[in-house]
Formats: sequence, C-alpha cells, structure tokens
Amino acid sequence: MEITSVNWAGSLLQQDLTRTPKIERPGFELPSDVRATFEVPETRSAQVDFRAISPRDLRDIALQSFNNGTIDLDTYRVLAQELPMHSVDATGRVIDLSSVSENSPFDFQSFYHDQLQMALAVGDEGRAAGLTSALNFIAA
Repeated sequence: MEITSVNWAGSLLQQDLTRTPKIERPGFELPSDVRATFEVPETRSAQVDFRAISPRDLRDIALQSFNNGTIDLDTYRVLAQELPMHSVDATGRVIDLSSVSENSPFDFQSFYHDQLQMALAVGDEGRAAGLTSALNFIAA
C-alpha cells in the first residue's frame, strides 16, 4: 500500500518522475516504398473536354489541381461548387439545369463564360475574378 501526501503540490497534474521507470521506446521509420492511402488519379486538364464533362469529374480534377498547387483556393471553390437548379445566360434567358446530374456531361466552359459575363454586367468583381481564374484553368 502506498501512502501519499495530502498537502497541496502546486499542480494536480504534477507527476512524480522518480517512481516511473524510463522505458526507451523504439523509433519507427517508414520504408521508402510507402505510398499515400488516398490518391486522386492524375488527369491532365489538356486531355479533358470541359464542354462535355460531368460535375463529379470536374470536382475530381479541381481537387487534384488544388492539391498539386496548380490552382488556388478561390479557383477550386468556383470549380467545385454545385450547379444551381436554374441559371441565366449572357443574353438573359433562364436555363433549367435541374436535369444535370452528377454523372451527366455538361458544358462548363460556356456556363462559366456566361456566368462571367453576368458577373461583369452586375459589377460583382469578386465573383468575376473567381470565374476568370476558373476559365483560365479550363483554357490551359
């Protein structure tokens, strides 16, 4: 049986290091052939037709490009956001986007171009800057 003092020791979390044995734990080194558990398959944007790509594929490419440092966070946010149910094109017509699913091809190049024209028309400079960087990524 161990008897401990009831006097205040200054800290309730103070440890008595004289009683704890010092055990040296072995260090772990990772072998050089270890790969990451999660990797996004590499896709080059030059091979992708952004006029007929699914929203899921666009988000995958945007994530990979963001992780590689090709695009910044604002561009990634524009590319990864979900499509609205309705949109307005540059001529003022309302476009129904409710039929576009995660796997159906969609013309993101013209969509972002129309959205850029609308952002410039209403004077939304922040949105226009994000859409411009997204269009630059798509054109590259």
